[in-house]
Amino acid sequence: MLRDEYLRRLVDEAFVDLYLSANDGHRIYWPWRMQPPAESSRAYRNACEMYIIDSEPQSPHIGNRDVLDEAVRVDADMVLLADYFPFDLYDEILDPEEDPEEWEAYEAAQRQFGDAYSASIHSVRDGLDLAESHPFDGEIIVPLQAPHADAVKELPSHDRYAIGGLKDSAASDYRRVEAARCVRNEAPRAWLHGLGWGATDAVVAAVHENPDLLDSVDYSTPMQTAIAGVDAGAERMSVQAAKAGAQLIEDLRRFSPHLTDSPEPPKTEQRTLLADGGV
Repeated sequence: MLRDEYLRRLVDEAFVDLYLSANDGHRIYWPWRMQPPAESSRAYRNACEMYIIDSEPQSPHIGNRDVLDEAVRVDADMVLLADYFPFDLYDEILDPEEDPEEWEAYEAAQRQFGDAYSASIHSVRDGLDLAESHPFDGEIIVPLQAPHADAVKELPSHDRYAIGGLKDSAASDYRRVEAARCVRNEAPRAWLHGLGWGATDAVVAAVHENPDLLDSVDYSTPMQTAIAGVDAGAERMSVQAAKAGAQLIEDLRRFSPHLTDSPEPPKTEQRTLLADGGV
């Protein structure tokens, strides 16, 4: 494995913090990790320096008290308040018979609020109120759904935001960058995180162009792709984790001044963004 002094060089000089939001059996030590309550543990918390409890929006029945309670249990540094995926996504990922609790929570939110933006605004407001009396004493992250800049203006002023709803959208790289710019304009001094963005060419290029655009991003890609070429058998996860660690180091380097030539987004998709009017 890479000696700590060389990893520290990248950690100290990278423009963003790169959070791993995937399970590796806590086999590697990576400075930043992010996990939902269903996957978090003290073992994972001890395998990093900064630990975020995610809001688990794929499970609509998981609320603010759940994430705050879990953050206390594992001694997390930050917690993301509960929000919602775009509602049409739940029709694809949830089944009323297989996921009755999640489905009931989704339908209740749909009846009450009509869309994910309104439901998320309501949930965040409730979460901020709850956090004031909750024993968790770490940092609170406010999730934003599109239109992200409008959400900043509609919610109480805060110092930490995470841009959501763009993990799997069409032409997402360019919508991500534009959303980050819009939120940064509204909250120039806030800590800003890209949910599930990873080290794609467009995000890396945008950060090199403006190192203050984002403070951190997360992704699960290294663990998802590292399984390729690993022979079946015992301790397969150890090999996968080692390969994922190498990818994390390379992606962190891509976000650092050590990259000689930063990537440029494909021109055709840039034109698509302009034609669509941005976010």
